[in-house]
Amino acid sequence: MNLSDWISIISILIAILAFVYSIFSNTKKYELTYQYYNDILFWHNQVVEVLISLRLNVFNEENKNLYMTKLSTYIEQGRFYFPNVNKNDGYGNSKLFAYQGYRNVILDFLVYSYQLYSKKDYKKYGEHAEHLQRLFTSYVFQYLEPRKRRKQVNKITFIKEVKEFTLDDFLLQSPDAIYKFYQ
Repeated sequence: MNLSDWISIISILIAILAFVYSIFSNTKKYELTYQYYNDILFWHNQVVEVLISLRLNVFNEENKNLYMTKLSTYIEQGRFYFPNVNKNDGYGNSKLFAYQGYRNVILDFLVYSYQLYSKKDYKKYGEHAEHLQRLFTSYVFQYLEPRKRRKQVNKITFIKEVKEFTLDDFLLQSPDAIYKFYQ
């Protein structure tokens, strides 16, 4: 083998290694992003379960205390996903590090819910509590961007993208079209 053959072989090996590295690094990036997304989604699901339980169990004081404890815990956990906002105005600098700055609005909805359920007359605030829960979900939704995420998953996997439609769209179809769809 002459020098040009060795150079060709080494070039091919380098190209293969670069290709394998690019696949591995993109896969790792996707895995980390996916794990972070799922961590926040899991946390969100736990929080919503507690908020709904608080709203539906307002007459059981023992359960209320249990759910209030859980909500307080989830607020603290949420600080790692949604840290306080630093507006560089020195607000909260005298507080411990995790509490400096302004609380993220996502956590504010939870803190306000906690304060609402701490009131003696909390039973009359069910509608307000539900509104705070919906705001919480909407802001987490906006943060996670599930539509964008779904497009990314469709792009890099073999999962096909399903046409979005509503129940009204479904009911406007003829029975024959619906039947063909499920065959």
